[in-house]
Amino acid sequence: MKAHRRIGRTGKTTIDPSAEAVAAIINGTEWLTAQAVGKRHDPDATDPQAVTNQWKKEARIFAVELAGQPLYPAYLFDETGDPVPEVAEILGVLAGYSPLRIASWFESTSSMLHGKRPREAMTSDSKAVVAAAKDHVVGAVHG
Repeated sequence: MKAHRRIGRTGKTTIDPSAEAVAAIINGTEWLTAQAVGKRHDPDATDPQAVTNQWKKEARIFAVELAGQPLYPAYLFDETGDPVPEVAEILGVLAGYSPLRIASWFESTSSMLHGKRPREAMTSDSKAVVAAAKDHVVGAVHG
């Protein structure tokens, strides 16, 4: 995905920061189609997309739509193809966030995760990622 560039009034090329952010999110991880997620979960499934629809309805996973197709970040799933259990808790904490904002949070470094991105810590310390999500929502506390 390329960032959108445009010529400003001064004649200089400017970069659309939102396009840069989306590119960073999309390029930061592996994205899977509903078909791929379903087949990974159950190679014999007759309707591999049904499982992603169910998991989305249950708020166990999220998708970012790109070019009209929902895509699922690979970090949401364990080695067997099931959603990482803590993802549902994280999505509950981030309730009200758009899918792109959720993906952006997973892509951003966190001091609570010692500078790691939440997506990087999902397999090694998903409980710490839940705590980081809660801290993120609370925000800075001054006293």
